[in-house]
Amino acid sequence: MTAFTGTKSKLAIAAGVLLASMGAQAVPLSNATLSGGTSIIWGESSPGVLQAGFGTLAGVLSGAGNVELSKYAGPVTTLSGDFAGNAVSLSSLVLGDWTANSNALAIQYITNAASSVGVSLTSAQMTTALFKFFNADGDPLASGVQPMYQVVSDPNVSDVNLIDGRVVVGLDGLLNATPFLNVLFLGNGLTQQLTGVHSVSEVVKVTYQGFDSYLYGFTSTPTGYSAGAPTYSYNGRTTVVPEPASLALLGLGFAGLAFMRRRKV
Repeated sequence: MTAFTGTKSKLAIAAGVLLASMGAQAVPLSNATLSGGTSIIWGESSPGVLQAGFGTLAGVLSGAGNVELSKYAGPVTTLSGDFAGNAVSLSSLVLGDWTANSNALAIQYITNAASSVGVSLTSAQMTTALFKFFNADGDPLASGVQPMYQVVSDPNVSDVNLIDGRVVVGLDGLLNATPFLNVLFLGNGLTQQLTGVHSVSEVVKVTYQGFDSYLYGFTSTPTGYSAGAPTYSYNGRTTVVPEPASLALLGLGFAGLAFMRRRKV
């Protein structure tokens, strides 16, 4: 893949990946530790109910629950560990991740989100979507305005495994993220409000064997638990995994610029 931030960086996006389809045994993360900014462990305090600060890191990564890395694109929080001595780290995102290389990651994420609900954006519509992504409130239940990019920058990691040499991550979030997508696209490439269940995950940055990957997806399955009313957070899980290098055709920087150039024609 063409690099977008250096010779060892690459884009990695996948959605709805079934672990069994990879035809190899999953090796779980070992020696997990947390460092950097804020982290929240969401453990199962009773069957089907997650509670903040309940349980242990090892417990949620091997059972029910997740660990939230940072909050609203705050200081980077990192989950580190290894696979048979090979170090791996999973990190939250900050604004610079989204804006690097002329908003490349933001453009790619919005483009994939639009495609997941059958929306194709013109250059002008992408400009509007970018403004909403960086400014519109993505969490109306929180105190103050939390722009959309912040809401998807603090991933809730539920499990981490190595399969076929690739780091496979489970991300807990909302099974139904339709309201988020309506804010982003309604009246801007989308003429009618979306109904039904549409998924969109947060984004996690994975560093393994010298490569950085931004992982996210748009297909979730029920987790069997949640943090309760009013949002019922963490009731959907998206499994994400880097694309094989042979299938990765464009780096984020090039892809973002090419998209904008194509839409101007």
